[in-house]
Amino acid sequence: TLPAKMEKRLIESSMESWFVNDAIRDWGRKTYPPESSKMHSVMNSYDPDLAPAPNLRPADPAEHLTVGYLGTITPQVPLVESLEGWVQAREVDPLVASAKLEFYGNLGHFAKPGSNERQLLQVAAPYDVHYGGPAGKANVREIYAKFDVLLFLAGGGKYVTSGKVFEYMASGLPIVSCHVPDLAAATVLADYPLWFPTSDLSPESIAAAFSQACKAAISADEETRRRCIEHAAKFERGRQLREPLKRVLSQAGSVAPK
Repeated sequence: TLPAKMEKRLIESSMESWFVNDAIRDWGRKTYPPESSKMHSVMNSYDPDLAPAPNLRPADPAEHLTVGYLGTITPQVPLVESLEGWVQAREVDPLVASAKLEFYGNLGHFAKPGSNERQLLQVAAPYDVHYGGPAGKANVREIYAKFDVLLFLAGGGKYVTSGKVFEYMASGLPIVSCHVPDLAAATVLADYPLWFPTSDLSPESIAAAFSQACKAAISADEETRRRCIEHAAKFERGRQLREPLKRVLSQAGSVAPK
C-alpha cells in the first residue's frame, strides 16, 4: 500500500527513527531489521509550564475528597468499568461514599459530543459523578487544583502510551490506574510512589484501587509526594529530548546544545 511504501522510504532515509515506547520501537526493529540500529525510544513527556501545580499537602480528612479525570473520554477507555468500580467502592468504603468523581474533557475525538459517554455520566450522577465539560490548556492548572485523587483511564494495550500520564504524575497526587495490565503507560507509572493500579477491570479490583487511593490522599506525607514529583520530573519534555537531540545534531555535524 502507499502508506506502507511511504513509511519504508522515510525510515530508510532517516537519520534516526523515534518511537514513543519500547514496544513500538521493537516492532519497528522487527519490521525493518536493516534500520534497527537507528531506532530509538523517545518517550512522551509533559511541559512544566502547562502541568498541574504540585500538591505536597495531604487532603483534609474533614473535607469531602474529589477524585478527578482530565482527558478525552472515548469509547476506547474503560468508562463503564470505572463507574461500576466507583459505585461498588462507595457501597463498602465510607471515605469513597463521601467523595465525588469529576470528569473534564471532550466526549469523543470529534466536535460532536459522544452521546453514549454523556449518557453514562448522566446515569451515574446519583453517585456523585459530575461532568464539567471540555477543558482548555489555560484551565488545566485550575482543574487539577480541585482534585485530591486522579483517575487515569486508557484504552488499548502494550503499544499505547498516554501523554496525559506524565502530566498526572507531575501533580504529586494519588493515581487510580484503570486499564489493561500490559499498557505501555504502566511501565512509566511503576515507580510512582502513589500509584494504585487495578489488577484487572473487574468492579472489585477498581473499587479496591479507589479505596486505597482515597486513603492515601489523606495519609501520604510531604516526603512521599516529593518523591512522586521527582519521578515525574524525569519526563519533562526538555529532559526527554536533550540527549536524543544532542545525538542527532552531532550526527548532522552541527554544534550540540549544552
